Amino acid sequence: MKSSSLRFIAAAAALLLAPIFAASTRVAAQQTPATPPASSTPAQQQTQPGQSQTTPSTDTLPSALPSATVDPAEETDYKAFAALKPEDTDKRIAAGDAFVAKYPNGHYTGAVYSALTSAEYAKQDIPKVEADGEKAIAANPDDISSLIIIATLIPRDKNTASDPKQLDKAEAYAKHALTMIPSLQKPATLTDDQFAAMKNNAEVQSHSALGLIYFRKQNVDGCVTELKASTADAKNPDATDYYVLGICQNAQSNYADAADSFTKCANLQSALSAGCKQKADEAKAKGGNAKPSLSK
Repeated sequence: MKSSSLRFIAAAAALLLAPIFAASTRVAAQQTPATPPASSTPAQQQTQPGQSQTTPSTDTLPSALPSATVDPAEETDYKAFAALKPEDTDKRIAAGDAFVAKYPNGHYTGAVYSALTSAEYAKQDIPKVEADGEKAIAANPDDISSLIIIATLIPRDKNTASDPKQLDKAEAYAKHALTMIPSLQKPATLTDDQFAAMKNNAEVQSHSALGLIYFRKQNVDGCVTELKASTADAKNPDATDYYVLGICQNAQSNYADAADSFTKCANLQSALSAGCKQKADEAKAKGGNAKPSLSK
């Protein structure tokens, strides 16, 4: 990579951290990862206020769990927790906190931490999301929902976005999620179309996380590859993805592609709209020196 590109990305990262993180809170509230966890973990689904429900809630108890292996009181409490509606976020968090305090090493504790992570993400309680998400992953390293949420947060959080170890961890989480998605088993409660939509959403958000991670790592080519993947078939496109994709395409001197990405960002209702409109105009003004568009 040319040193000029590195300097461009380094400057952009320093300048754009605040607006990207501010925008990400709105995106997170609209697009909590709707991903089925591994087959050994009860699925946790969250529908956010104002978000169209493209996939239904799939909170279920494991169907083949031998009840003799579980404390009957814990199983009763977990059934009560799982019966709470996903949109009752405050009740879900209060009940989940009480559950993990009562059963710190319980059979269902990892699943409850996973549900807490999704609920806290909806509330944008970032410190708790990070703490409970890591506990969920420690209990079940294949918890796709928590892997994607934590991988998404790390490059957007000003406390972790410049930490190489945290970025490496986030990259590993997102890549692990991507490796598991093709082999997920469809829950009986979902139609084929619903399950395909869930898998697509998980893939989109995993690529989105990787794109932001590579942006923070000043890996311009990786940033472009992953964010093009995240925006290629997104049902609910993320303005931040288009914004950062445009920055990285600018760094490649692919101004036609950058203008297109910034324009798509500007057309989405977000805090980034005005800035993206300005950057689209700037990229178009550089079009005389542009490389051929790679977006075909």
